[in-house]
Amino acid sequence: MTENQNKNPSLMTLHGYGMLAWDELVELLDGFACAWGDNDGFHLDEPCPQKAPAYSHMWAWRGTSAGQDLHIARVRIDRGKAIVGILSDPGQPTLGEPTGIQSMDVSIAAGKPWGVDERRLGNGHDKEWRAREFAMLTPELPLTAQFICPVELVSELVA
Repeated sequence: MTENQNKNPSLMTLHGYGMLAWDELVELLDGFACAWGDNDGFHLDEPCPQKAPAYSHMWAWRGTSAGQDLHIARVRIDRGKAIVGILSDPGQPTLGEPTGIQSMDVSIAAGKPWGVDERRLGNGHDKEWRAREFAMLTPELPLTAQFICPVELVSELVA
């Protein structure tokens, strides 16, 4: 699934927000480009939806890894609420009011997070997201989950 992976993990900051009401998430992700799937297909580079989509996850990003306000969010959607984590470069501003902040190593790999023949995401924006290269960021934690963003945002961190 991955094509290129950084040889040395990158130091990043993980901001944990716990469970948020959906309207709190919409406010937190103002200015982010988001990606999620629903019954209309896969949405890419759209603002945070005003209502929780019928899907289990959403990813969002803004900035670049060249010190330009890089923030990469992973959202677990649970009964219309959001469990939220945001990765950022060290020293970037904290968004909102996280319940926890921790610096950690993050492995970054470029590639496709979904298989070329993936059909479960619907027909919506098939050609657009299938043509894009993404980065999968994996915090080095015992229990972890991948954060996803366009590879161009972290290209200098991928070997």
